[in-house]
Amino acid sequence: MKSKLKKRREILLRILDLCEKALKEETDPFQVDVVQLFGKLRKLLPELETEEELYLDLEAVVGLTSVILKQEEWIRYRSSLMFLDPLLVLLKIEKLEDKDLADVLRRSWRPIVEARGISPLFLEKAVEYWRTLPSLEERRLELVEASESAGTLTLSELATLGFASEEEFLSFLNSEEKRLRKEADRRG
Repeated sequence: MKSKLKKRREILLRILDLCEKALKEETDPFQVDVVQLFGKLRKLLPELETEEELYLDLEAVVGLTSVILKQEEWIRYRSSLMFLDPLLVLLKIEKLEDKDLADVLRRSWRPIVEARGISPLFLEKAVEYWRTLPSLEERRLELVEASESAGTLTLSELATLGFASEEEFLSFLNSEEKRLRKEADRRG
């Protein structure tokens, strides 16, 4: 009887010792087979007789739980190293000197045009293109003018489109407008 008591106590103390080593980082927390040790504790529980054994069992459960927390902490730390927060990246960029930022750009830049494809003639044409390109304001004016040029249709043009009269055309436009509004309402 004493030998069984001693054996149970020894198992509990070994589990506690292993947990302490993992928590003190003397051993890797992932080397502790938590599932297996909880299985041992489950089998051992009905056999425990003394208060001391129950107390050691409780400490072992708490120790294994702490090992699991240590494993979680390690995983969180490792995963945080792989994740870069956009705000953190922005702060790092803002703290860089212009020269350092230019160096980072130079080292990471992968141009889509090879240098051997660029010739003095090519550069001259590119410069000429940008010089002759109308300003954005001028290009916007052209777009606005083109969109404002609404016209009217003559009766002969309506007839070529398949409408016998202006009223028939207006009726068609109204029915199309209603159909499109219903479709827009249906789609949200």
